[in-house]
Amino acid sequence: MATGDRHPRTTVGARLVVAVCLAGYVLAIYWVLVLGGGMLLGSRPPSVPLAVVATAVVAVTFEPVRRHLSRRWLTSPYDVLAEFSHQVAGAAATAELGPRMARLVAEATGSRRVEVWLRREDSADEDLAARWPSDADPIPTSGAGVQRHDVRHAGEVIGHVVRDAGGASTRLSPVEQRLLEDLLASAGLALRNLVLTAGLQRHIEQTVERSAELRASRQRIVAASDVARRRLERDIHDGAQQHLVALTVNLGLAATLAGRDPTRAAALVAELRPAAQAALATLEQLSRGVYPRLLAEAGLAEALRGAWATSPVPVQVVDRTERRFPAEVESAAYFCCLEAVQNAVKHSRPTSVQVRLAGTGPALSFEVRDDGTGFDPTGALHGAGLANMRDRVESLGGTLTMDSRPDAGTRVRGRVPVPVGPGGSDG
Repeated sequence: MATGDRHPRTTVGARLVVAVCLAGYVLAIYWVLVLGGGMLLGSRPPSVPLAVVATAVVAVTFEPVRRHLSRRWLTSPYDVLAEFSHQVAGAAATAELGPRMARLVAEATGSRRVEVWLRREDSADEDLAARWPSDADPIPTSGAGVQRHDVRHAGEVIGHVVRDAGGASTRLSPVEQRLLEDLLASAGLALRNLVLTAGLQRHIEQTVERSAELRASRQRIVAASDVARRRLERDIHDGAQQHLVALTVNLGLAATLAGRDPTRAAALVAELRPAAQAALATLEQLSRGVYPRLLAEAGLAEALRGAWATSPVPVQVVDRTERRFPAEVESAAYFCCLEAVQNAVKHSRPTSVQVRLAGTGPALSFEVRDDGTGFDPTGALHGAGLANMRDRVESLGGTLTMDSRPDAGTRVRGRVPVPVGPGGSDG
């Protein structure tokens, strides 16, 4: 730094000004309290108690006044810069950096209010990092005395500083302008670290939230699997098992009669054919809830058309997939579409429902749209049906969304990625 760049407040004349001001301050206190107070009280010569009071006032206020005058007249702006650089080293990537910067900018430029804004790492949005004074009102975006300065790092704008000069001119002196530029340059790297730290904190919070959602989803899947298993066990016990037990008993009776009364045994065996067919029909009906045979044999579109062949509401299936998908992908889409259509028929009273299937890149997409009454998603309480659909899709890494408006129908959209590699196939 050249000698001519030094601020004149560091000269001997500035120190003399400070000394004169301090002496004038002491004399003013003495004159007001001792002489002025004595005249009001009519005491002559000057009152000793008033002199004691004046001495106490000077003792209490002298040091704050001296610090203020020294900062006003003796401190070079580059002393402020050096102080800030030192503080940057001790506060890098911490929440203290923003408030320190706001305060020092205000002191260096004589601004009434200062705000520090930082741009988010992954977007163009900005967040307020600090305001000085901390309890001050927000600075308007424009107005007399308001000026904005960009904060850059490696040529990239990472935030800005807003100054409010209190209605005065925002024009800075050359020294103040250079000081502000150096302050912003010194803060660039530290503020970049602060931005990265804030972004990392947001990612951590999102990861924790996502982990909690996945944990809750797994718990719902386990609970739903337990309920489905118990229902299947009950259905097998009360349905197919009874048919098979009766068939076993009748076969044993036929074997016993075969040696003693062949005619009666033959008639009994003939009667077992319908019983065996009933048992097979019961088992086939139960297996449809596990994995529909038509889905495995004919594919997703035909399975959906078969499921709604007798539906009271017309259901149109538009298939644009042109290929088959892995069983777990088709199963997830099948049951989600089935649930969405059933919900629409049950709650929305539609006149028609359309199901659209598409193979969009390495994923299977589906959409269920109805023209029913719809509802307000912000005020509705979603039941277990939507949670089950979302769990099915998200367990495979997919997404599911629902849009609805009163008297405008409902649309459920899902996307299930196709596993690729040793554990899966894209076709």
